[in-house]
This record gives sequence, C-alpha cells and structure tokens, in this order.
Amino acid sequence: PMGARSTAALSLGLLAGLAVAPAWADDARDCRNLSFRPVEVTVPACTRLIETGGLGAQDLALALRRRADAYYFARLDPGVRDAAWPELLVRALDDLDRAAALAEIDAAPADPPFVLGMLPMARADVLFALERYDEAAEAYAEAAGLSPASTGPRSGRAWALAAAGRPGEALAELDALVRDHPADAGWLFHRGRMREGMGDLEAALADFRAVLDAVPDHAGAAQALERLAAEDVR
Repeated sequence: PMGARSTAALSLGLLAGLAVAPAWADDARDCRNLSFRPVEVTVPACTRLIETGGLGAQDLALALRRRADAYYFARLDPGVRDAAWPELLVRALDDLDRAAALAEIDAAPADPPFVLGMLPMARADVLFALERYDEAAEAYAEAAGLSPASTGPRSGRAWALAAAGRPGEALAELDALVRDHPADAGWLFHRGRMREGMGDLEAALADFRAVLDAVPDHAGAAQALERLAAEDVR
C-alpha cells in the first residue's frame, strides 16, 4: 500500500556520520550516500567498513543500518533486477537485527543517533516489503511505543494489519489517528482508501466527502469521488 511505502521512504534517514580514520574517509562518505546506485556504490563501501574490525559498536551499528538502507533501496539501482530484491531485503533484515543487537550492548551513548533510534521502524518497513505482514505490524507497534508522538509507525501498522487480513484492527488504528488528529484531513483520506480497498464503498465515500469539505482542492479525494461515482456509489 502507498501509505506504508511512503512511510518507509520517510523513515530511512541519513547517517549523521561515522567516526573513522582518514584512510576510511572515502568509504565512510560512500556509505553515508545512497546515490542512485546503492548496491554498486553504497553496499561495497559499507561492507569494507563493517569488515575492517576497527569500528566501535555504535559506528558498526550505523554502517550496518546504512547497508540495510542500501539493500532496501536497491530498486533505484539500474543494475538490480526486481527478482533480486527479495534476497536483498532478507540481507537488510539481517543487518538491522545485527545493528539492533549492537545498539543494545553499546552503553556509551545515552541518546543514540536518529537512525539507530529508528531501527524498529526500518525493520518494520523491510518486513512489510517482504510481505511478512503480521511481523511488520508487531514491529510498527514497537516503533510506535518508542516514538508515541510519531504517526508514521501507527499508519504503517494499520496498512500491515490490513494486508495481514485483520481489517477490524486496521480500521481501529486509522480511526484512532482520525480521532487524535482532527485537523489533519489526510487521515480521513487514508481511512477512505482503506475502506474502499475493503469494499466498504459507502463508508469510503463519506470519508472522501469529509476530506473535500475540509480541503476543497484535495486532488486524491476528488479523484476517488469520481472513481466511486463511476461505480454508481451514492
């Protein structure tokens, strides 16, 4: 679903920086930058850093996280066929699990860098892409617990639950987002899309109309109304 995929793009941030020796500067730079060839450039650079054996726990976790990002965004790489992407996602999940273990045992920083603090969210995004929806829903719930003010994990959980065939729980999550953020018509739109996908067209129609009442120029809602009108939903 678009909601979860867009959440994934927002959640996978850049490294704040690796504390490495000058000889590793080029690899550190390339490991930080996805570019448009994540598998050809980013993965080898991060791998060399990971395999040096000289990084501290936090820097190693950061390099693993960045390589996981590169695997996740492999579809941006012209040299990667879609058929190879599932295997790269499995590698990404392994790197994220290794990074999480390192982050737990490294007691040095009281506040880890953002990309390490968001490991559960990144893991949830990868699980969703692997179509392991029940596990993704659990990971999104963990991410939501770590960042209660963030709506991304809750949105991701809703779409994962829907994909897992748990429509009641999915809609309950979006109902809560609509209730908690009454000024944001975007959640009404997401709920309308989900309801439409579940075949509850009249409820979807009501949501899309409410979106346009709040945001008259909302293109997505207008298109949805046209689509439902063509199906003679009133």
